[in-house]
Amino acid sequence: MAAPKRLDKYELLSKGIFVQKMTSPERIQALIDRLRPVTTRRSLIRIGAASDGGYLIPDDLQGISVCFSPGVGPIAAFEMDLERRFGIGSHLSDYSVEAPPNGFSPLSFQKKFIGAFESDQFTTMDHWMDAQATEGDLLLQMDIEGGEYPAILALSERNLKRFRIIVAEFHHVEHWSDPAFFDIVEAVFTKLLAHHHAVHIHPNNHGGEVNMGGIEAPRVFEIAFLRRDRSPPTGFQKTFPHSLDRPCDPNRPELVLPKSWYARAEKVAGRVSDDVEIQPGPGQIFDNIYRRGLWGHDAAGNGTSGYGSHEARIIEPYVAGLRRLLKELGCSKIADLGCGDFNIGRQIAPHCSEYIACDVSEVILTRNRAAYRADNVKFVKLNLAADELPHAELATVRQVLQHLSNAEVKSFTGRLNTSKPYKYMLVTEHVPHGDFQSNADHITGNDIRIGTGSGVVLHEAPFNLVHKARKVLLEVEADTHGRKAVVRSTLYIF
Repeated sequence: MAAPKRLDKYELLSKGIFVQKMTSPERIQALIDRLRPVTTRRSLIRIGAASDGGYLIPDDLQGISVCFSPGVGPIAAFEMDLERRFGIGSHLSDYSVEAPPNGFSPLSFQKKFIGAFESDQFTTMDHWMDAQATEGDLLLQMDIEGGEYPAILALSERNLKRFRIIVAEFHHVEHWSDPAFFDIVEAVFTKLLAHHHAVHIHPNNHGGEVNMGGIEAPRVFEIAFLRRDRSPPTGFQKTFPHSLDRPCDPNRPELVLPKSWYARAEKVAGRVSDDVEIQPGPGQIFDNIYRRGLWGHDAAGNGTSGYGSHEARIIEPYVAGLRRLLKELGCSKIADLGCGDFNIGRQIAPHCSEYIACDVSEVILTRNRAAYRADNVKFVKLNLAADELPHAELATVRQVLQHLSNAEVKSFTGRLNTSKPYKYMLVTEHVPHGDFQSNADHITGNDIRIGTGSGVVLHEAPFNLVHKARKVLLEVEADTHGRKAVVRSTLYIF
């Protein structure tokens, strides 16, 4: 009897059969670990129906201007409840229906699917959001039957960061076993987790379960995210289902989230452990920002200090203005309180007899020390909120305080008022254009106060910087977070 003929995968492909080695279970579990929901200072609330169309989201809705809701279908229970209880209207988009559900009047409706390109049937999140010209923080509720993957990949970081809260339904989990598809899945969640925490997961019991090489998973699940600047993680969610969870299909048993999605003992992303609540200090926070490139990357793939330290139209007027100021004031000893990646400092240091470049991140200081050496430059690790301030004639604080909490900024100004280590201080902050509420509190991190319509003003309460005089040296338009904004440099004279 002849041995059976072995067919390679290309011969099988010619017969209409595709063979592919599945994604390793270890790789799938690693992503699940990254998605492990954390607890925050914001409790969870339920909005919408008691079944499909209802979601758990963080109780952090005050100040959200509107909701964008792609994927309408025949119901809008979430959007209706959101408007009734919180006064937040919604923009709706769905090609599969002709109009919004009866009884609901959204802010707008467009007959379009949300995807990665523009056509008669499709549009992108960016095109849709920009057309609405909304301001402030937003909420995203997305249920688009698998279209979430390309739609999120196509969404710009600029608009992604405007969503304070995201709740989305993710489909086709069984296809995570395909390595090519899993590459896309990893990219989507890496993008989301760069600026948001996962705070809740609920399986959709209509989809059932799948086992991928020993990894149990719901085929469809709802997941809620909270933007990182709103609260640090305080622990891990440990109880599933949540007391407010309800079966999506009330005629089927509830589908319980597998324990491997939330009950593993390892640390996840260095944030918190099972038994110890960790509030990372500023050094850890900003080390993580640079390691992950949350403000951008250079050509070598290293994290940078962002466009505010690299975009020519912003930095060139600043560098020229600071050089003139040094001559006018006769200052040559500078303390740079927040030197970042030193892209600006390297252009100022040659004009100084002594340049003290300070930062709280040892990651960026180590890189700076290796890349820039000069006799008049010294790199120093410094926590503005806690450490003794270095003495100099002029201090520069460029787009640093906007990332810190009010308690940290107040500690900084309190020590300035007491020790008076400088004759002059040039403070640069990204603030809303025109009148705005100054000094709204903020959680230390990569984001800034503009998302809530605020900005740092040191001479106003609660910081109350004591000074003899001040003047605005420079303003450059730099719109962000959907708001008109300026990068403003103010000289304080002591």
